[in-house]
Amino acid sequence: MSGYRILILDDHHWRDTPGLALVKAHLEKLLPSADVLIIDIHLLLVLTERYKPNLVLVNHLHDGRRNEIFDDIRRRGGLVAVLNPEGRANTNETMRWSTNDFPHELCDLYLCWGSGVTEFLPSDIRHEVVGCPRFDYYYPPYSQLVQSKEILLARYGLDATRPIVTVASSFPQGKFAKKQTDFLVRDWGNLKLSKVKGRENPIEHAHSELEAFHRLQSWLVSLRYEYPEYQILVKPHPAENIEMWTRFCDENGMSIMPMDYVFSLLALSDVHVARVECMTVPEAWIAGKPTVQCLLGNAENEGPGMDATDIDSCSPASNVAEFLENVSQLVGNSEDYIPQYKTQYLEKWLGPMPGSAERIAVAVCKLLEEKKPKSWKEPTHQDWVEIHGLLVQHSRDRAIPEMDFLGQFSKSPRWDDTQEWVNRARRVISD
Repeated sequence: MSGYRILILDDHHWRDTPGLALVKAHLEKLLPSADVLIIDIHLLLVLTERYKPNLVLVNHLHDGRRNEIFDDIRRRGGLVAVLNPEGRANTNETMRWSTNDFPHELCDLYLCWGSGVTEFLPSDIRHEVVGCPRFDYYYPPYSQLVQSKEILLARYGLDATRPIVTVASSFPQGKFAKKQTDFLVRDWGNLKLSKVKGRENPIEHAHSELEAFHRLQSWLVSLRYEYPEYQILVKPHPAENIEMWTRFCDENGMSIMPMDYVFSLLALSDVHVARVECMTVPEAWIAGKPTVQCLLGNAENEGPGMDATDIDSCSPASNVAEFLENVSQLVGNSEDYIPQYKTQYLEKWLGPMPGSAERIAVAVCKLLEEKKPKSWKEPTHQDWVEIHGLLVQHSRDRAIPEMDFLGQFSKSPRWDDTQEWVNRARRVISD
């Protein structure tokens, strides 16, 4: 195998870039003559015609407009592999949607997080269980790439001698209750999400999410005044409107983490708070942190999200009194191990750990070796010049963090940031 061009699509810098950088570094090690390029997913169309990939690694195949591009790539001899950055859907219904409701013929390989996902996959989709690459950062040798607790404490102005309660907000649809409602309706229609049970009415869902969001904020205010010695650090969801948190945190003496990674948040945590079904709950278990799950909004469906409540250290909080009790009970009781019952859950839904990035690279190499894809033509010298120019300009245009029209802050994966993570990963892998 030689000379392949592998295009990796990155949807969100603060969620996806570090893990995808590990995948790229491992692919380069296994395929020294291949060219592996990570780009912002929104550059797919403009770069595909220039880069002419042999294989594309994408986060999902639910977007009809992008699927037209993938179909064109496959018709011209290329391959498409799927690696969902949120590979454990919250409910059985959303799991069926994520693993079934897309054109199966476009998927040459589906890379599953855990074995639980395979129970929902149709028999005609080729798949492998690989785990999630961003979870590799909780284990050596990649854990050395996470900034130290001392650096993070200084960055967010926190006191190492006082308990830190971390909060992962997870209400991305709440912002649509007041504005850009038509965007939500169109987006869910395009993704066919409105066909999923419990999500038939996106506007109603948005209002429910906003109400749950405000309830969580009221609980945090109570925690702040009931236990003033606790430091509260909030990380908004990558798709939330950051303005919904900045003023709130400032007015209530809380800290906010708008531009950082979940592994940085958990590195600071003594107790981690999240709504039931939030992916950061099992991620906190990987980091050995106790969790307080909150029953808020639409969180009563069967599936892996609710399954996580059955094995947690305490029952999920359904009111502010239970919330305060659970947090105070767990402060000072951080887990320095993962109990067996949690390990079984993690293996089923989040996959084998560590080594996910390497498994993904190996699976991609096996697919290339078997299919031997050929692109319709090779990039010209001018194509390479234009590719470089597009990536550089894209990075320059986004050098200053800004909110997009939905209030999402500094979301775009920049080439400069991606290369920095890739270089870090290469150094660790080469040691």
